[in-house]
Amino acid sequence: MKTKKLGLLIALVIFGLSSAQAQIPGFTLGLKAGYVYSTFPYSNSDPNSTITSKQGRSGYQIGLFARIGSKTYLQPEFNYEVLRGTINYNEYFYYGHPSNPTVTNNYTKQTFTMKFNRIDIPILLGHKFIALPLINLRGYIGPDFGFKTNASTPGFSNFNASYDTFRTFTVGGILGVGVDVGPLTVDARYNLGFTQVNRSFDTKLNSIGIAVGFKFL
Repeated sequence: MKTKKLGLLIALVIFGLSSAQAQIPGFTLGLKAGYVYSTFPYSNSDPNSTITSKQGRSGYQIGLFARIGSKTYLQPEFNYEVLRGTINYNEYFYYGHPSNPTVTNNYTKQTFTMKFNRIDIPILLGHKFIALPLINLRGYIGPDFGFKTNASTPGFSNFNASYDTFRTFTVGGILGVGVDVGPLTVDARYNLGFTQVNRSFDTKLNSIGIAVGFKFL
């Protein structure tokens, strides 16, 4: 059901942007897909925290982009992202009565993967530093708005269910560069999370990515 709803939403976005193409000067529309390497930095200041380290993991992105303008342009996007991150922690053994347990130095090292899928809507302002008939070199910056579609922390057994409480809406910022060769585009960007993704231990979302696109309008 979620896949059908997402497909319908994408179709409506394509229809709306295609209709705009005939009415807005300097308007182009394209498809894109790419690789995303994401991390979930946390700032838990609890001295008893069992988290020991974090690692990034690979994901992907597919989406649409529109470009409005010539040398300086506005580029809104509509993307679906599958993001992952790994967190390592120590799971301690407890002894005694449950109401007054005694922690020992015995623990096992555990790893869990934070899974976060979202609709990503950046609104980017770009400028073409080199603008030739067949090739453009450009840079861009702008805000990024994320809407959660699915998220979980499977395997994180030593925390309660509140640690699976992910925010529905997040905000970040994007800084990137790109090159156009005819209808083909290649982009590299850095996404810095401004707001929490997971409320429980102040986890944000950072990512770097590279994507290839094709302008079909």
